[in-house]
Amino acid sequence: MAFVKDIRLSLMFSAFLSVGAAVLAHLYLGIINGFQLMYVPFELLGKGLRLLSLASAIGNGVAIAVYLCLALIPFIYWFISRKAGNKPAAGFLLPIISVYSLFLIYFFINPGIMVIRLFPDYGSEVMVISIKAILAFLFWGMWLSYFLLKSADIVLAPASYHKSIPMIRQLQLLLKAGTYLYTIIYSFCRIYPVLTEVSRSAQTEGAAETAGNIKIILLFLLYAINSIPVVLTIWIFVKGIDLLEAMTDRHLKKEEQTAAIALGRVSKIAIYGGVICGLASNLLQLIICGYLKDLTINIYLPLFPLITAFVSMILSGYFKEAGRLKENDELYI
Repeated sequence: MAFVKDIRLSLMFSAFLSVGAAVLAHLYLGIINGFQLMYVPFELLGKGLRLLSLASAIGNGVAIAVYLCLALIPFIYWFISRKAGNKPAAGFLLPIISVYSLFLIYFFINPGIMVIRLFPDYGSEVMVISIKAILAFLFWGMWLSYFLLKSADIVLAPASYHKSIPMIRQLQLLLKAGTYLYTIIYSFCRIYPVLTEVSRSAQTEGAAETAGNIKIILLFLLYAINSIPVVLTIWIFVKGIDLLEAMTDRHLKKEEQTAAIALGRVSKIAIYGGVICGLASNLLQLIICGYLKDLTINIYLPLFPLITAFVSMILSGYFKEAGRLKENDELYI
């Protein structure tokens, strides 16, 4: 399908673009961990409001107004929706998000003061980065929870039972967006250990430089091995998009069963690939620990790729069985 071919090319382009963005962010923004990207918008906003506040009394008033308006947007939306009679179950999160936003933005406006007050024992640069990433992660997690709960309300609404085709198309768009997001986040975040080691090795000489180069090679191999289950998972997503395409245009026809069989075949490959890559990754980590005389090791098991593969295989079996039953019914008739 041209649709599938296009998405494969665009996913490859997204992955390479994300790796390139990670390299530039590491070189020019000093980012040493991909999760720092989560709090970069808040850090820029905090710096801007702080500079505006220090500029003049008028600037201080404008900064306070912008701060309050940005933080209270979810609460205002929730209040107006309730007045209009729209009371979704997920709406309870919006006031919570507004209250948390008041704290989060103020934290990034005055990070030094807030760290001393709330985290006095974690004043190192690395720990401050971790604290900022955790606080930003909580914010994005709240918004993700809100949209998931809202989607569940729409799907479970009684009127939605008679709108299967539009829902399948919405699911197709959601799966496509998730595929791109998964590709971009992994490509951007997981390359940083290699980039950090490259920067450290560039500052050493002699035997230390040689040891650093060997470590870079091992880390790059580890990154490549751990990327294989991710690539297989993305392949499953692409086949899932293909199946949803067949469900909307050629439901209960041969094309749908062919797409389901292809999904099952890829899922089986992903299960074998995930298990083999998990074993290879743990063995390579053991080699790295022995080489570096460091017993720190993280047992790697690609749970998300494996769970995705198992669920996709079950889904594929369901569609294949439905196709066989339809063929038997037609033969009987």
